[in-house]
Amino acid sequence: MDQEHTQQSSRILLGLVALLTVSSCQVVPDIPEEELPVLSDTLIPESVPAPTSFRNVDRQEAILLARRYASYRWTPTKRNIWHGYDEQGIRVDTPDEEFRSPGIRPGWWKPGIENQGIPYQWGGFATIEEFDQALTSGFAAGDILTTEKRAMLSEGRPTVSQAATGIDASGLVSRCWKLDRNYTTRELEKLCTVLESYDELKPGDALNLSGVHVILFEQFAGSKKKALLGYEAGSPPSWKVLYDRLPVSHLKRLGYQPLRLKHITESPDDAKVLGLRSATPPAPPATEVDDADAPFL
Repeated sequence: MDQEHTQQSSRILLGLVALLTVSSCQVVPDIPEEELPVLSDTLIPESVPAPTSFRNVDRQEAILLARRYASYRWTPTKRNIWHGYDEQGIRVDTPDEEFRSPGIRPGWWKPGIENQGIPYQWGGFATIEEFDQALTSGFAAGDILTTEKRAMLSEGRPTVSQAATGIDASGLVSRCWKLDRNYTTRELEKLCTVLESYDELKPGDALNLSGVHVILFEQFAGSKKKALLGYEAGSPPSWKVLYDRLPVSHLKRLGYQPLRLKHITESPDDAKVLGLRSATPPAPPATEVDDADAPFL
């Protein structure tokens, strides 16, 4: 992809929705777009062929795997902290608690203690088992998106570090849908049916903004459908997989498309089988973060 695509992504919007703690008494705010960060996903060359077959996936499998990513607990060491360049010349910055850089969302995880949620890695596609193995081997636990990576991307240079482990937004959805690789937000629509309205969304469907971000839908947060609950990697305030409450009006305003994987298994009692209201992981605690100071997600 050329630089025009990257620049176009930056012009689409000022960003994504800030994290809202899931609570029955919470009011969904109308978030000004100027306060939201920008995200551009990994670009795959046009020459990459589409798969000829898919593994079957049902809605329950997709949701349960997303829950595992969001609720997974892991304990890193100082070996998993990395701020420097790998052998490919790619800058790696783990989202650990000491990471601070102007214009970039700060890190969150702490070495030596238990953390929750698989960390965000730009271009990451690790299974939970692969993440654990890489963590033990001393890989960098996550890798944030930076302006330097954007520049390298526009020049056609590698931007996904092989020295880091974790998962990004499209990687999370690709795993939950049992896809053979990390399909970017530019590619997911080719595998899906675009739904006519948000009202048609079912557990395991997705909300996609091409070139920007993707969210795995779980359920609406109430009968009026003013907000929804879903899973995403890299949403504010932390570089990690989160279980979020998101304003529907805001997602529509940004242009998120409701998608349904063509080969997902349908079932009339998905919500009941999933036990959506009782088995969801707790939302990570909200933190004080100024979105205006964090233009990249």
